[in-house]
Amino acid sequence: MGIPLWFAVLVIGTSGLLVLLVTRLWLCTCCGGSGPIPVIAQVVIPLLALIGAGWLLGRWRQPDPGAIADVVLYLFMPILMFTSLVRDPLTLIGAGRYFGWYAGFTLITWGAAIIGGRVLRWPAPERGALGLVLTGINVGSFGLPVVLFVVGEQALAGVMLLMVASNAAAGTLGVYLAAGGHLPPLQAALSIFRLPLIYGVAAALVVQVTGLTIPDHWLMAAHNIGMVGPTISLVVLGLQLSRIDWSGAGVRIWVLAVSKLALGTVAGLLLARWLGATGDDLTTLALIGCMPTAINSVLLAVHFKCCPDLVGGACLTTTLLSPLALTAALMWLGQPW
Repeated sequence: MGIPLWFAVLVIGTSGLLVLLVTRLWLCTCCGGSGPIPVIAQVVIPLLALIGAGWLLGRWRQPDPGAIADVVLYLFMPILMFTSLVRDPLTLIGAGRYFGWYAGFTLITWGAAIIGGRVLRWPAPERGALGLVLTGINVGSFGLPVVLFVVGEQALAGVMLLMVASNAAAGTLGVYLAAGGHLPPLQAALSIFRLPLIYGVAAALVVQVTGLTIPDHWLMAAHNIGMVGPTISLVVLGLQLSRIDWSGAGVRIWVLAVSKLALGTVAGLLLARWLGATGDDLTTLALIGCMPTAINSVLLAVHFKCCPDLVGGACLTTTLLSPLALTAALMWLGQPW
């Protein structure tokens, strides 16, 4: 089903005003001698280059993105989840605020997806795609370099905790949302245990509880293997984008992308302040709230055939528009780039 004309006009009109406002603030900041160009050059352009390579490969050779996505989901991502959790053991006191923020952010965006899907009267697969777009946060390949550039290395531990939370959410809620459009609720919930993502988290928790020691060189080697996953995921996104009929899905993708960034920016900032975050913690959480849709969301949409064109298009569009959301958030915090 499509989007009501009044809703599309409202979102696109609002986004246009937001672009004009942020552009004006952006220019004022640039006149002061600093601007967001370094972030775009160092973070966005390499990501887009990998996506573009996938798109060209898709147009040239037309490989099946689902088969490549399975390699990432069944091999690289479980290894990355396991090594990330083992290398950065969880402490309840230190991790409480970050995990609390992520849990609150997920609940807010999931609730918005449920309400939005019912208001728009979308069928189950499209409601699942809406949930994947709104709840997924690209912490690893996008959020980490942005936070390191703006805040510094002192924010690394917090971002790693958020990366763990993001991967755990993809292996549980993400699988449920992606499978829910084609399966009954109970079977969709059981699909969580059919992918090895959840077992990577469980294995890491067993290591922490039992005190099992893994040699550092083995752990580092496994982590480097797992880090291949996010890179291949960007290529998978490009492959999926090469199949999208933009003439048919363009308006819906635009509406989803603007809704994702607007909701994420506001919810991320308000949640961080409500949890009492200050200084670097506040800036880190605010920046992560502005991140685009996660690559994991695209992988799950491709694997479960949950409107992959819609999710993939929203992922690309939120990536392109995210510098506007990041600029608005930093302006709100009173911190220039």
